[in-house]
Amino acid sequence: MCVVIDTCVFHRVFNPEDGAFSPVAQWLRGKGKMVIGGSTYEEQLRKMRRYLPLVAELRRSGKVVIIDKDRVDEREREIRAMEPNADFDDPHLIAIVCTSRCKVVCTLDARADRYLLQARFYPNGGKPKIYRQKSHKHLLCDANVVGACAG
Repeated sequence: MCVVIDTCVFHRVFNPEDGAFSPVAQWLRGKGKMVIGGSTYEEQLRKMRRYLPLVAELRRSGKVVIIDKDRVDEREREIRAMEPNADFDDPHLIAIVCTSRCKVVCTLDARADRYLLQARFYPNGGKPKIYRQKSHKHLLCDANVVGACAG
């Protein structure tokens, strides 16, 4: 299973005491992979210095799939042009989903839902499912493995 982890929930996903997100962390230790890409996501990661060693370890372990930065950035620009609303601050997440075809986004930003789930942003289909609590652990399954994360 591939998952895009919104940086706003890193502190929850990688906290062993957090029951809501512990299934995601467990999946990453097993079959799961985290999908990242693009300048915006990269910038957000750099600001989270506490998690950089963990992300580096996940990369070394083959648990991070990096999507081409230029492709993600281009798609992010297209999405931003489609939706100029100032309240929309996550076009980079949609761009990662579109370019990777990832099926699951891990976030608690309910404000982003109305954008993440708009079919118009996904011309080839593939709106993501949103993981935000333990009852969503059924999303962490082989059916949600995509080509970018296979192997």
